[in-house]
Amino acid sequence: MEVLVLGSTRVGDSIWNHLYDLPTIHELQLGNCSLTYINITVMDLRHNRISKLDKKSFVGLPNLAGINLSWNKLTALRRNVFQNSPNLELLQVSNNDIKLIEGDAFKNMSKLKWLLLKHNNIKNIAYIFTNMLSLLQLDLGYNKLDGPIHAGHFYNSFALQQIILNNNHVTGIVGSAFSNFQHLEIVDLKYNNISSLQPYNINFSPLTIPPPVFYFRGNRFNCDCHLTWMRQCLNRWTDSCKGLEIDEFEFVLCYSGYKIRKYSLIKNAKLGENAV
Repeated sequence: MEVLVLGSTRVGDSIWNHLYDLPTIHELQLGNCSLTYINITVMDLRHNRISKLDKKSFVGLPNLAGINLSWNKLTALRRNVFQNSPNLELLQVSNNDIKLIEGDAFKNMSKLKWLLLKHNNIKNIAYIFTNMLSLLQLDLGYNKLDGPIHAGHFYNSFALQQIILNNNHVTGIVGSAFSNFQHLEIVDLKYNNISSLQPYNINFSPLTIPPPVFYFRGNRFNCDCHLTWMRQCLNRWTDSCKGLEIDEFEFVLCYSGYKIRKYSLIKNAKLGENAV
């Protein structure tokens, strides 16, 4: 069976217990099926071969709060694909082959809190994660994001607490991309292609208490004079960056630069010659 079609049928709760690990299903269509129980809140569709979703995929499930589609064969999330699930709070779509997310794929998902998209092949997130008023966690780790991160990527999604972007190809941060997130806790940019930073790149709202933690381990920093401020901050040689929290700073390494390339980021730390 390659396509599971439940259109024009009457479906009870029991079927959702049998949609896990069906490796021959490629496409899910609920169509106009009449559900005998409309209080279904969670669908676990992991480890199938679903490669396509459309606007009809979740028809008749107005109370759906969680969907797990990880470990399938999805290559795209199309416009308005979740429009029939207005109460969705958790969407797990990790470990697929998603290359494209269309604009408005998450339109009007005002209750979505957790969006997990790690281990895909996503390159572009422009105008995708905007106006998501309840979103707390966005996990885009292990994708192919390139270029710099800027505030427009998360415009008007200011409830965000965790922005996970590790293991991508991000090259930098434009301006004060995170300064409007009053509830920010974590920004994870480990193992990207960031070579330099300025203090304003990691500015955060003065209303954010405690301050957020930034992770930069695994980036290839050019430790020239433009990066000396980071060493000064982490050694508490200046008050200009009071409250700044960069975790795992002992693993921040220099791969190029002048003079300070053999010094560790923290004074007297005994690390390899590539430490900042």
